[in-house]
Amino acid sequence: MDLELPYGHFLHDTAAGGTHADVPPTCRRVFVATGTGIAPFLAEFEQSIRADDILLLGLATTSDDLTTRLDAPLPHVIRCVSREKTPETFHGRVTDYLRATGIDPQADYYVCGSPLMVTDVAHLIRAAGGYVHTESF
Repeated sequence: MDLELPYGHFLHDTAAGGTHADVPPTCRRVFVATGTGIAPFLAEFEQSIRADDILLLGLATTSDDLTTRLDAPLPHVIRCVSREKTPETFHGRVTDYLRATGIDPQADYYVCGSPLMVTDVAHLIRAAGGYVHTESF
């Protein structure tokens, strides 16, 4: 499988609602993706994975898990599966997981996926005082 690097840039939403070009983070990074929203993160993982990086991956079923078909470096992955209960996964959506575990206001969150998920997750993170970088498709 060939993968091209993303052409866009993540934007950072400030408290005032403005945006600016992304700068290299120094905080813990939490990546939140659903479906093919994982694509822009793969380029970052290929370049650099930090020990405290987390990928929160939203799936309808475990058969939708694209990470099992990749030969690419990945950080620690937490799979949130909404339509089936399976061992070693969180049963529910990524928003359910974030509500259950809380938002780390010191972390940088990167969110990519369906527009509704991106909006819901960004609202949760902002409400908790966290920083969120978003990209929707």
